[in-house]
Amino acid sequence: MCYGAFHTEKIPSRAGSDGFGGGGGLEPEMISTSSEQKIFDDVINSLREKNLKKSADRIAKLLKLTEDDLEEGEGRLSAVSTQCFVEFLMEFRDLGEPLLGFFGEGILSAEWRIAEDKHLLVEFPGRDAVSFIVIKPDDTAENGKLVLNGRCAWKRAIEIFREHGVGEWLT
Repeated sequence: MCYGAFHTEKIPSRAGSDGFGGGGGLEPEMISTSSEQKIFDDVINSLREKNLKKSADRIAKLLKLTEDDLEEGEGRLSAVSTQCFVEFLMEFRDLGEPLLGFFGEGILSAEWRIAEDKHLLVEFPGRDAVSFIVIKPDDTAENGKLVLNGRCAWKRAIEIFREHGVGEWLT
């Protein structure tokens, strides 16, 4: 299952249809329960301080999901995934607030749709692996769009996005 962007109802995962939709077999990094709440509190407070209220509110809603809301085998939102999202968001603040989703494995996903030919989707299972899709304008492509997808360390993903001008989409 996937908890869709800014929704509380469950939406079936699209795993396999486009290479996304369930973490692609990646397991989220887990940390001890005792420190998770502090991380989530810090993340939510940091987002609010930076005027990113929609993202803070969405994460707070995802954290309130009860065991009854989850299906068998589904995990709760990963603190590491959420932390990585915030660090990533600070690198690309000019893109604005993304739509946030939550995959059953506890993986947070962020999606920016700037225009039909400017689209970024990133899943954050941990620091060592993010999955992404970038759709960007390309005059040499038949449909005028270049589609990049991959899985790598999140710092490398930031480099790839910079190489392809993602940070300049709104400037």
